[in-house]
Amino acid sequence: MKFSDRCAFALPQIEGSTLAWDSENIGGTSKTSGDHLIAKATYTTLPELNSAFGLKQAGFTCDEATDVLPNGAFEVFYRKNATNHPGGQANSPNWFYYWNQFVPVGRIATLTYNNNLGPDAYGATVVMNRTTEVTKKASEQNGETQSLGLHTFYETLVHESYHITLWEGWWGIGGMPTPAADTDGDNYPDSFEISADGVEFGFDKDDIDDLFSPQTNSAGYRYEESKCNAQEHLIEDLDAYDDQDWSFDNFAKGINQ
Repeated sequence: MKFSDRCAFALPQIEGSTLAWDSENIGGTSKTSGDHLIAKATYTTLPELNSAFGLKQAGFTCDEATDVLPNGAFEVFYRKNATNHPGGQANSPNWFYYWNQFVPVGRIATLTYNNNLGPDAYGATVVMNRTTEVTKKASEQNGETQSLGLHTFYETLVHESYHITLWEGWWGIGGMPTPAADTDGDNYPDSFEISADGVEFGFDKDDIDDLFSPQTNSAGYRYEESKCNAQEHLIEDLDAYDDQDWSFDNFAKGINQ
C-alpha cells in the first residue's frame, strides 16, 4: 500500500454548508504531489450565521494515529459583494446579510438594502417609522471619515440612527409635528428654529423652505447632516467588530483585519 493511501485529512463540518471531498480524495484520503501529501475539498452554500465563519482546524490521520497538523489552521470567508447568502432580503449582498447580524443599529427599527437611492447616497431614513435603507456605498469608503468597509457600514448606521434621535427629540417616539408647535409646516418646532442652533443654521420659523431637502441645501438639511456627520467622528469603538468580519474581499485588501 502506498504511504499516501495510509493517510487522510479531516475538515470540520460548518453548519449550513456542505463539505464534499474531491473524487480523488474520498473521505479525505491523500494523494501525492511531489514531496507533499494533498487533498482537495469544497464547502458549498453559505451558513446562516456569521459566527460559522472564521478560524478552523484541519486534522490529519496516518496509520490510525491522529494528530493536529502543525500548520493545520485555516480560515473560512465569504465573497463580500456576492449575493449567495442563505436568507434575509433577496438579492442583497453578502456583506449586508452578515454585517447586519452584529453591527449595532441604534434607533433603526427596520434596515433594508437599496442600491437605487442615488449615486452619492450611503443611506436614507424615514424617521417617523424608523426605517432605513443603505446602499453599496455603505460598504465602501466613507467620504466623511475616509473609513473603509465594515467601518463605513457602522458609521452609516450611526449617522442614520441620529436622524431618528433628532426627530424623536423634537416630536417624541412615533410623534408627528403639530400646527401649534410648527406654524410654518417645515417639520421643525418653532422653539427650535428660534434657538441658538436654529439661528446659527439659518432657520426661519415662518418659512417652510427650511424643510429637509438635499436638493435645495435647506437649513434643515445643513443642520441635520452636520449633526449626523459629527456622530460618525464620535464613535469610540469603531474597530470593535473587526474580528467578526469574514468578507474575503476586505481581508484581501487588508481592511478591518
